[in-house]
Amino acid sequence: MQIKWTGLKALSQQTALVFAGKMTGACLGFIMSLIVARWMGPEEFGLFSLFIVILIFGNDVLGDGLNPGVVRFYAMNRRTDPARATAVLTNALALRILLGIPIVLLGVAVGVHFAERASTSHAYVSPVMLGMVGSFGAALWSFNLSVWQAREEFGTYGLMVGLVNFLRVIGVPILLWTGSLSLGPVMG
Repeated sequence: MQIKWTGLKALSQQTALVFAGKMTGACLGFIMSLIVARWMGPEEFGLFSLFIVILIFGNDVLGDGLNPGVVRFYAMNRRTDPARATAVLTNALALRILLGIPIVLLGVAVGVHFAERASTSHAYVSPVMLGMVGSFGAALWSFNLSVWQAREEFGTYGLMVGLVNFLRVIGVPILLWTGSLSLGPVMG
């Protein structure tokens, strides 16, 4: 078996860009979580954690299954049939939106019902609602990431993954400074 070094070098460079972006994003996300955990009290951090869990769950339901198909079919048609490649992106985005809105509405209704029944406090309602709505935004963002991946724009992909978490880390001190890093105003 003969290894083609030029192909291996290109693959290594692209993989390194994506890996660097993912690791930077993970490290910045970890730092943000430490800052938020330190600043919030146990109750508010618990509600924040509920929001994050709902956000991740909703994003898994709304988005992760569609992304590999977008990457595969867009990349497969990108050079040979650009019109078809564009149609793949258009249809995937339309599908994400047309399925996403009803799923978010259903998730909010079921989540609010469950949150109200699970506790005498209404404090759980807002994190559930915000998590479901946020998951729709996260699903649209992951769609953008899959498009950059399909277009083989790995530098942009890696940069954007890191940028999102960098903006979170920058946003936390701003929220601390303005006194907005609290779920109290949201909870009522």
